[in-house]
Parts: sequence; C-alpha cells; structure tokens
Amino acid sequence: MNVYILFGQRICDYPGQFAPEALEVMDEFAYDENAEWLHEKLEAAKKTKEFEALRIIHIGVGDMEKLRELIVGIPSIKGEVKGAE
Repeated sequence: MNVYILFGQRICDYPGQFAPEALEVMDEFAYDENAEWLHEKLEAAKKTKEFEALRIIHIGVGDMEKLRELIVGIPSIKGEVKGAE
C-alpha cells in the first residue's frame, strides 16, 4: 500500500523548535481518485505563511495482508520513502 503525506516544517525561532508535521494523509486509492484535494491542501498551507517548507511525500508501507495484520494487532510499520510529489 502507498500513502501520500503532506508534511510541513513550521518556521522556527531557533533550530529544532518544531518537528516536521504530517498535516494531511491520503491512501493510494483516494489519491488516484482525487489527488487535487491534497494539492489544494498544500496550496492552502503555503498561504498561511506558517511553514518554511511543505512537501507531499509518497511512502510505501508494505503489502496489504501485513498491513491488515498490523491494524488488528499493535501497529508498528517500517516505511520506505518513495519520493516527493
């Protein structure tokens, strides 16, 4: 399964004041049907002037069967960053 996450780094008064934030998330199915939604959220976040950096990151989280097993149990998933949108 793939997810698309809009990450933002808020403007800091000193280095490390804020960690990067996951602002919005879409799975691959929602992204295939309406990717514009996430890109609209990106543009809206840019207009706030609160962030020094914003990026949509594509992350693969493994196969669906393993994901289902983890959701039923205690989730702990290693992710692989696929690249920026």
